[in-house]
Amino acid sequence: PSWSKELFMVSSSDFIAEMQDPKRGWHSSKQMFVDLGAISNFHAYLTNVVYEDSDVYRDGLLNRYTDPGAGAFSYHQGNKWYATRNIRAGEELFNDYEERWFFHYVLASVANNEDLPRKASYRKAADILNLIRSNRTKIDQSFVDGLHTTLQQQGEKGRRIAHLFPRSASDFGQLMKMLDYEKENDVALSVARTTVLDRDVEWIEQNGRCLVHIVPKPSTISQAGMGAFAARPIKEGEVVVPAPALLQITNKTTLDMYRLRNYTAVKDEKPIGKQLILNYCFGHEQSSMVVCPASSANLVNHCGPRVKGEGQCDDRGPNAAVRWATDFDPETSQWL
Repeated sequence: PSWSKELFMVSSSDFIAEMQDPKRGWHSSKQMFVDLGAISNFHAYLTNVVYEDSDVYRDGLLNRYTDPGAGAFSYHQGNKWYATRNIRAGEELFNDYEERWFFHYVLASVANNEDLPRKASYRKAADILNLIRSNRTKIDQSFVDGLHTTLQQQGEKGRRIAHLFPRSASDFGQLMKMLDYEKENDVALSVARTTVLDRDVEWIEQNGRCLVHIVPKPSTISQAGMGAFAARPIKEGEVVVPAPALLQITNKTTLDMYRLRNYTAVKDEKPIGKQLILNYCFGHEQSSMVVCPASSANLVNHCGPRVKGEGQCDDRGPNAAVRWATDFDPETSQWL
């Protein structure tokens, strides 16, 4: 679909939505992954998580030939994630979206993006700092200015390295003192950490939201596929799971599905359905836009308060509600 190019096509656990990939033919599909696949950011050098490239596939949830719910959800149940190195408490998780794709596609419209540091820039900066340290070079403003001038004259690769060095002699000296406590092979990592905000556990406890109140399991509702289950007691009024709308589809008609003729969509006829992902997005009948949460909130199934019987929840009705996060995201008021 036309909106798929806006997604980070990386894997995550708990929830996956599939859609046909028109660029590769009728027999192929793309997948939308949430949680770690969408929430984690990219850093050219600080990548610290990776997924196992073989997701869980559960074809036995429903019978493809007899169950009416077949096709209403994906049989792909997500991937497992692993730390690629020791991660400090409070450290942000960074995914590998592939450097070339990130800089040349995601940041294509960002001014001077060709000067932003790449992975090789951090390694080269570490080499320079190790040389300065081994030579016991005097750090004064004249030296710092000369280093920046030299790097700027070396084209975009030099400018990328220059971005990693302080402009003042005092700040440069502080950087060198910090490196004195690091092993030589950790210098590039130490330099990379100076490019992000340092968040400790206390800051996260005050400003973050918990993503692990719920866990995925087969739903107790017939034909519903997977569902969300409380991993611990949740008090009434407590946030079950945040639902950041990282994907905004400005024109929901891009999710229309058409009859195929010679494996090509016939768009001069009426749509015959909608892409599966629309089931997990929010919108309004008077707006063409829909927003799609990028968290395990997608696992929470519908519980109708009026209809009881097979396929419905118990007589107590729904046990959760969707609300705008007015006390969490300062930009929510702009949407409302």
